[in-house]
Amino acid sequence: MGEFKFRLKRIPSPIAKIGGKKDGAIPKAVLAAQSAIIPEMENFDFNVFSKVKSFKMSRYGKGRDPVEKSSDSNVLTAEMRDIISNCRPGDKVYFEYIKAILPDNTVRDINAITLTIQ
Repeated sequence: MGEFKFRLKRIPSPIAKIGGKKDGAIPKAVLAAQSAIIPEMENFDFNVFSKVKSFKMSRYGKGRDPVEKSSDSNVLTAEMRDIISNCRPGDKVYFEYIKAILPDNTVRDINAITLTIQ
């Protein structure tokens, strides 16, 4: 049959988004309506899906104590949803330490999401 050389392309890390955003300003109602962090493959040739394994959410606001909560899935917990519902304009909400499982069963740390409540 002969020999044929070919190159393999590593699956890139997905981009974490919530409400279609990876950073910037977001209306409180839009963030409150979200239920999960979605990892999206941007600029990749194939239809590949990954899943968020865990993440940490933090809320920082002027004159308020910081609040941090963790989730062992891609879904926002009830406590996280309560924190979001109590946010004020100008509060910063961070989704950090996001771990994604790729189709090849590797676990990667992916981008943090930084949002400012409008």
